[in-house]
Amino acid sequence: MVNNPKLTIYSSSAGSGKTYTLAKEYLKLALKSIDPHYFKHILAVTFTNDAANEMKERIIEYLLDISKLYELKDKKYEKTLGLINQIVLELNQDSNSDFIYNEAYIVKKAKAVFTKIIHHYSDFSISTIDSFIQRIVSSFAIQLDYPFNFQVSINSEEILLTAANNFLEKVGQKSQLELTFILTKFANELAEEGNSWSNLAESIAQYARQLHNGENQNYLEKLKYIDQTAFNSVRENIKIFIKTTDENFKLYAKQFIDIADQYGLEAQDFFRGNSGGVLFVMKNCSLGKVAFTKIFTNTVKNTLTEDVWFAKESTKKELIDSLKHKLSIPLQEIINLQETELPKYILLSEIAKNIFKLALLKQFQIEIKAIKDETKLVHLSEFNKAILKVVANEPIPYVYERIGEKYHHIMIDEFQDTSPTQWHNFLPLIENALANNFSSILVGDPKQAIYGFRGGDMRQILHLYNKQIEPLKKELDPTTFLAGKHS
Repeated sequence: MVNNPKLTIYSSSAGSGKTYTLAKEYLKLALKSIDPHYFKHILAVTFTNDAANEMKERIIEYLLDISKLYELKDKKYEKTLGLINQIVLELNQDSNSDFIYNEAYIVKKAKAVFTKIIHHYSDFSISTIDSFIQRIVSSFAIQLDYPFNFQVSINSEEILLTAANNFLEKVGQKSQLELTFILTKFANELAEEGNSWSNLAESIAQYARQLHNGENQNYLEKLKYIDQTAFNSVRENIKIFIKTTDENFKLYAKQFIDIADQYGLEAQDFFRGNSGGVLFVMKNCSLGKVAFTKIFTNTVKNTLTEDVWFAKESTKKELIDSLKHKLSIPLQEIINLQETELPKYILLSEIAKNIFKLALLKQFQIEIKAIKDETKLVHLSEFNKAILKVVANEPIPYVYERIGEKYHHIMIDEFQDTSPTQWHNFLPLIENALANNFSSILVGDPKQAIYGFRGGDMRQILHLYNKQIEPLKKELDPTTFLAGKHS
């Protein structure tokens, strides 16, 4: 366990009694205050409804048992008394006042808190992260440009499959030539990879799932500003670059061959002959049998660097020796071309293979927006990014005013599964709590990370545990007031 004065990070492995620890920490916060309504100022979030319900049930159970301590018997009594003693010990250790907590106080206070929670159960703020984020979204719907009667969609498959089927209905239409081209390329690639495209709609929808991965939103957002003309222009420019580079590659190889032919030189006159000799390689380059991306063999490079030109059995050693300078020029041109253009060539070749997929995602964004505008659906994955605009730019008291609550303490369970965006959504809340001299708790275990597919990043808890701040700031938009505070 790592502590600073107000923030506690628990690294909890499987079977370590994490739920017990969370419940105990919650009880310490709720019971130490004079106000029995203080539980309203504690926010605890986790990832699943089951985990949230389990935490609620455990806290209610402990409060009830503590409040009825003197009616309990045997093991139940001993277990509850042990919990009380632990709470009393830790509260007194953490206390900065002269007040001494004791068993009678905790029992009496547990009765009051239990009663208030039962009577004000909606203020018992233990929920999933998604539920809490949705509350903020509902309070800022107009500011976030959502329709006032928007509906939350949890099932992304339904929206994606509808969009994919809409796409397929447009294939072949005169006004949809570009979409037809993109989908044809997509289907051909499926076939080349050995996948069936008999159910093309499902394959398209599966590829488009990344639209609902919250951690891709920064990149996907930029697609909105790229029109189809730009995609076509990029594709054409890449094609021209690759074609020009290939032609120059073949041209220099041909120049080498022409010099050799002019003086009657054969492949076997050079070192290694037809087994990778320089003239043999140049002929294959000129015919397109050796790709520009193929790095020259040591034999070819050694021809220049180590001056190894001719075969021992060659009868034209003196001739080759006299032509070395001429023959070196096209060879050096090829090496220079590789050194200057190869990284760009490889990168653009890969982009060329996938640019149509980016165009497909762009078309998907348009289609999904049309579906959402018609149905007023907002997918849950959009909320985290949307809320970051609020918490990173609005004063936290104003956020609390809008949602009708003010939280002094933030407890995040399964922190290893939070995404960078989720972390930055909670960071201002935690910072506000710490600034006002209140504590917060993060609980997690990197070994149990299971939500990487949702953008969860287990490295965050490791960075926090090791007090490495810079990696935790890298996802912040530098234009926000939050980034400025942490720069």
